[in-house]
Order: sequence, then structure tokens, then C-alpha cells
Amino acid sequence: MRDGLSRLPGAQQLELLRRLNEAGTVVPALAEQVLAAAPPGRGQPALRLPGVGVTEYGARPVDPADVPADELLRVAAGVLAEHLVSQPPPHPKRRRRLPGRLPWHRAYQVSGNPLRTDAVRAEMTARGRRPGGRNPVVLLLGGTPDRMVADTYAWRILHTATASWRWWIAHRAGFDELPPRANVAAAARHWRSEVDADRIRIVLDDDALPELLGVPALEGPPSPPAEALELIRHVNQVLRVLVDRERHQALLDHDLVPLLAGAEGGRLVVPYAQRRWLKAQARRAYDELTGAGYAVVGDPARLIAEPERDGVIAPADAEVLALAVRTLLRAHSGGQDGHASGGWGDPDRMEASKR
Repeated sequence: MRDGLSRLPGAQQLELLRRLNEAGTVVPALAEQVLAAAPPGRGQPALRLPGVGVTEYGARPVDPADVPADELLRVAAGVLAEHLVSQPPPHPKRRRRLPGRLPWHRAYQVSGNPLRTDAVRAEMTARGRRPGGRNPVVLLLGGTPDRMVADTYAWRILHTATASWRWWIAHRAGFDELPPRANVAAAARHWRSEVDADRIRIVLDDDALPELLGVPALEGPPSPPAEALELIRHVNQVLRVLVDRERHQALLDHDLVPLLAGAEGGRLVVPYAQRRWLKAQARRAYDELTGAGYAVVGDPARLIAEPERDGVIAPADAEVLALAVRTLLRAHSGGQDGHASGGWGDPDRMEASKR
């Protein structure tokens, strides 16, 4: 009798399955995966149901309807991670040979905002215009200080990081310096040792990029919503235990991020406690960049713009859970080849950015 009770699903699993059924059609494989799931990481173990297997030890029984959203999210992230790992890898695509750099192609390098930099490199590489070349113009992609920091955090989450936004930015403020990938002044110092200062451009206007690169147009900068980043962060915590770093990154690039294409939500904003630190850092970088005489494309005042106030400081567990439920249903909905595509993490573009 005790063995039979030990195999019963816990309150978290039952409530997650109920929410999945409420949101869409649950295929048997997904239902079985949810009912057999063990909650990963720190938190409550599988919670017993009221009136089932009463014992003096362990966590008290819980009605499934009373399980908090953060506990359900923990189970959902574990189920999603296990599903990703169980999928066969995508068929390797035959890498097409990209045309070589033609004499009239402008030699360039891009650095700065990591989200935007990866997107530009990927799009230009897909056109046969890889970064590099002789005596390149260096385009340092900047922006408002809060967006630079938030985009740097987003880039880290998309590259297997697991720290929460509030912890990470408080940690960076404790060092009293901008994160390296958000520090355009530091990037300018680095490139000044590689090229002449008159080859460096501080780009603060995305609309000017196509002309600077000699192309008709470029796609807009990616902007993953806070709720999607938080879900990826939770899944990262499980994947880092299940697979090695290379496989982890591949699962993000080719499976999870494309599954989240079209996800909506707010943008991350800097917590009030770190705004004074950020403004001081931004002023320091502004003084260094303007004092060095670099060519600036766009309004230099953007470098010291006030942080946005409308946005998300800490994504609500309930909203991240709702996104996790939709993503699990989508993952099990039987796409054409089991692998989604498109979105701000399109796998073809992600692959091109690494070439």
C-alpha cells in the first residue's frame, strides 16, 4: 500500500496538468511526463494530497489549487528541459558556401550591445559580408544606459546564465562598474589599440546602420520580453545539470528560443536601487567618449538618458508560468520536424552569428 501511494503524483504535478488541460489539448506523452516529473532544484518536494498517505513526517499535504505559482513554474521548467533533452538533434544543415568579400565591400567590425551585435553579424554574414577585412571601420553599437545593461543581461540568459535580473544588476553595481559588454567606452579603448581613432564610430541610431554597412536595410534589434527571459533562466537551471555547455547552448538556439517566438510581455527596467549607480556610470562613459573625440552617429545625449520607468523589474511568477504552459503545449503540438524556427532567436541567424 505504501509503495502504491509513493507512486501517486504530487499536488504540483496535478495542478500543472489541470492548467495545461485548461489552456489547450494535452497529448498523452505530455501528460505522462508531467505526472512523472520530480520538482528540480531548491524548493518543495512532490507535495502529498490531503487525506492520502497521512504521516507525521515531511511537508504537509496541499490541495493542488493552493500550490503557489513559483512551485508550479519549477515543475514546468523541469518538464520543458526534460522534453528538450529527449528530442533528437536537428538534421545537420548543409552549410552553404558564402561568397567571399568583394573589393567594393566595406571592411567593418561591430561591437557593443551584444544582442544587437549578434543580430547584425548574423544578418551581414548571411549576405556574405562577414566582419573583418583590411583597415575596417569599427561600429560600436551603443544606446541608452538602461537598455545596454538590460540587453547585456538578456544576452547572458540566452547564453546559459541562471542569475536573476535583480541579483545580477545589484551584483554589478557592487563592483561599481558597468558590465564589459554594456560599456561602450571600454570597447572604444580596446579598439583604439587596434585601429586609428578616426576609424571608430559610436552608433546611437539604429536607422543609420544600413548606410554605415553599405546595405539597403537591416532587421530591427531583437527585444526578448522579460517573461520569456525568466522562463529561459528557469530552464537553464535544469539544463546545466542535464547536459554539457555546448549541448545546452544548442538546445537554446535551436529549440527553446524559437519555441518562444511571438511571446509578448514587458521589457526589463533597472530597479530603483541601482538607478543612481547607473546614471553615475553613464556620465563617466559619456565624458570619456565625448572627450576622446570619437565620431558619434546619433544623439550623444542618449548615452546619459534617464532610465525607463515603465517595464518589468521582476517578472510575475504567474505570468511566467502561463508562458511555460503555452510553451509546453507548443513543444508537444507536433511541428513539421519537431523543431520550431523564427522569432528573435531564429536558429539560422543564431548559427550565422557564430561563424
